[in-house]
Amino acid sequence: MANDTETIVNVFIVPPSDESSDEQGVDVAPEERVDVLGVETIVETQQNTKTSEPLPDPHPALFLEDVLRTIFEWADIPTRAAGAVVSRRFMRPALAALWHKSAKLIDILSLITPLERESSMLSYCFARPIMPSDWSRFTDIYAPLIHEVHYTPGWSAVSRKLSPSVFDDLARSRLQLHILPNLTSLQWYPNSTSDLRQCEIFLSPSLRSLDVSIPSAEEMYVEAFFAITKARAPNLRVFQFECQFRAIAVEHWLCDLLETCKSIRGLGLSHYFLTTNVLASASKLPELEEILLWSRSPVGEIEDVMTLDMHQLQPGSFPKLREFSLDASLAQMRIFVTTPAFNPKTLTYLHITSLEIERPNDVQSFLETLVDVCHPLETLVLSMLVKWVEITPPPRITMEHIQPILKFKHLLDFDITYNYPLYVTDADLEHIARSWPNLRTLMLSEYPYFCSDDIELPSLGGLIPFAEHCPNLINLGLFVNASLPFALPAAAVKPFKKLQLLNFGQSYIQENDVVGVAALVSRLCDPSVQ
Repeated sequence: MANDTETIVNVFIVPPSDESSDEQGVDVAPEERVDVLGVETIVETQQNTKTSEPLPDPHPALFLEDVLRTIFEWADIPTRAAGAVVSRRFMRPALAALWHKSAKLIDILSLITPLERESSMLSYCFARPIMPSDWSRFTDIYAPLIHEVHYTPGWSAVSRKLSPSVFDDLARSRLQLHILPNLTSLQWYPNSTSDLRQCEIFLSPSLRSLDVSIPSAEEMYVEAFFAITKARAPNLRVFQFECQFRAIAVEHWLCDLLETCKSIRGLGLSHYFLTTNVLASASKLPELEEILLWSRSPVGEIEDVMTLDMHQLQPGSFPKLREFSLDASLAQMRIFVTTPAFNPKTLTYLHITSLEIERPNDVQSFLETLVDVCHPLETLVLSMLVKWVEITPPPRITMEHIQPILKFKHLLDFDITYNYPLYVTDADLEHIARSWPNLRTLMLSEYPYFCSDDIELPSLGGLIPFAEHCPNLINLGLFVNASLPFALPAAAVKPFKKLQLLNFGQSYIQENDVVGVAALVSRLCDPSVQ
């Protein structure tokens, strides 16, 4: 562990070398040392008394840049670091491999000037002023190689925080506007307003992907962030953001950004941020292919999407949309898929997070409507799990209600969650397996919140038809009564061929039945199945 006065030296600093040194390599001065990425290093002076001997001529293949690039792509980090100081011919492909993946910001900035801990021991700052020669070396050697950067300020050794003075020094001393001219991906998760504003120095027209978290801050700074982003990074193709504010507080600025960045292909938001206005703005993006929602904190307020109005969408909306996630009731979705604005020709993935406990008849009605209009659909996810809301008598989704899924010609994945278990039998599961040989994923509400004692549940025997008739099945989730008796087939039980995940959720099982259950599952599943 570094001591209080420790300095982080430039990582992978390569001394200038002449092309004439390519034949025999270059000697690295004793005081210069290459370390593994992200490790704090201390400069030490070592005496090397061994007499240097001429190196043998390298193999002719090592003069081919494509060969070197392939070698270093497969090498580990220490090998790449060592290769970077062999010669200038080795340096370029070795450094390109080192910085090919997303890098921590603190590692990148230590290439410009060494970093050291401040006296407070809470953050790092530059150990000395940045000189023009520092920028020249960084710009010539390293900056063109860096394409992805991520920064998550923190107070731990794993996620080290940079002092605000670092960004002030960068802004004042830089010799050109764009520090990283080839930067294409930026991930920035700030803890404060100042952390958020610091990312603006890295926004540039080359940026294609921006993943940012907006902390609790004054609204004027959030407005400024969106304004600066659309001005400095107009060529974004992927925009993902999460926010501590409600959607209605930021949707105006978000809509302005979407209307400016016409090249966006992927949009990632927290749940309850896809409001009517945001949806309308996104629908006009000519290249948009994905709208995905995630449940990680923070999420928005459900009230902001309760009045989602699909009638505001114009004909020709979402011309290239392939994957679509939405917070909406099934009644709202029926309106959406039947409006002229809906484009069913490209949609292959649909994930609906319902806002209320849906009635079984509404589930059936929606599926019947969807199967008639959305023929290319491959994945359908119905998340209808409304936390801790219980209805008396409990609604029961039966095989009749989900029967329309068997009419999809291209559907491979079906995942449904509900507050109650599905009312399906062993015979229903066998019918699904026989009717759906191309099935890849089937998850049938294996984690319900409530379960009445009088509901009929399938037994473990419901697994056998899927092993027999669905050779491509990868994920299977069922809510069963594992203690129910069932008849084994006369022939040998056929195991799953490709199954990777078998999930019984909160299924019932008695303690004295555990051995029998394990025996059957071991006959059906490979030991690698989770």
